Amino acid sequence: MNNTTLKSRYIGNKPYKEDNQNLFFARNDETNKLFKLLYLEKIVVLHSKAGFGKTSLINAGLIPLLKKETNLCIYQVNLKKYDKSNVVSALDNLNLSIKKEIPNQSYINKIIEEQYFSLWSNFKKIQSKEKENKKHLIIIDKFENFLDYPQKDKIEFKEELFSLIFSQIPEKYRDSINTKLEDNPDLMTNNGLKKLYEELNIKLLFSVQTNKLEAIDFLKDKIYSVSKNMFELLAINKK
Repeated sequence: MNNTTLKSRYIGNKPYKEDNQNLFFARNDETNKLFKLLYLEKIVVLHSKAGFGKTSLINAGLIPLLKKETNLCIYQVNLKKYDKSNVVSALDNLNLSIKKEIPNQSYINKIIEEQYFSLWSNFKKIQSKEKENKKHLIIIDKFENFLDYPQKDKIEFKEELFSLIFSQIPEKYRDSINTKLEDNPDLMTNNGLKKLYEELNIKLLFSVQTNKLEAIDFLKDKIYSVSKNMFELLAINKK
């Protein structure tokens, strides 16, 4: 692709959006490789130097391809910079991205009080409205901003992600759920019980600057495989 063609498809310094996909051609090879890796693996980390186009690749390359070729439910989170004057935790950023998909009522409301809702319980509520157990993809962009959040927020985020991905029922809920079911065997229908123990099918894609990969390293003690599948986005070839 020559420089003239590239310039005609260049929209400026801002990232490409999903509706710019018809202008986004220079990263076809990277889009297909990332798609295949994400299709095969549960957790993938996309990284590059700042300004190399990770967000554009996700928005205008990967997401349109995923929507065309898969039935994944996609949730995109642009992790905001930590702001002391308007404190929204990293976990709040994630929960806000799925809020519109969470039904007000489900069987989860019968066994977990609202003040104890978590990322896991929110996805179980989403799962409860599905006719079949769908696969979900959470894309966390600008993950380098995670490093600036308070330690307490980072630990909470890590533990909630771990429970979401690897726990059939998180340990913090097991005793209370078992007690409620023992005290009231009719609390849930057979279909509700089946849904409760049904595995959540979650995939994760992190996008982070290469010089801030310590944000990924922070998760390793709980999510051991988080750095197993690394995809480096290199500078675009303008030839």
